[in-house]
Amino acid sequence: MRATKERAIRLNLDRREMGSIGVCLSEGSVVTIQETPAGSTILCVSGECWLTQEEDFRDYRLGPGDAIALEEERAVVLQALAPSHVRVSRWPPPEIPAGAGSSGPC
Repeated sequence: MRATKERAIRLNLDRREMGSIGVCLSEGSVVTIQETPAGSTILCVSGECWLTQEEDFRDYRLGPGDAIALEEERAVVLQALAPSHVRVSRWPPPEIPAGAGSSGPC
């Protein structure tokens, strides 16, 4: 079997229970989050990620402190361009002080 960085991980988030969830990714890892609720925010706490949404032709590159708010319920695919810590929340993320996300909990 090849290294785990080439495998996708599927997270099915229950909209009733989801408050906030953190995901640690090694470089090259891919995470697919199915049916991410509208109004959710994806925050890159540390590292660097590439993000794409189902039915959205745009791609996004997120660095530490960058966030994207999802306007519609869609599947989201994240790929770590460097070791990264990402937080998915149902509310806007708190502000991250400069330099605070450089190491993260991962």
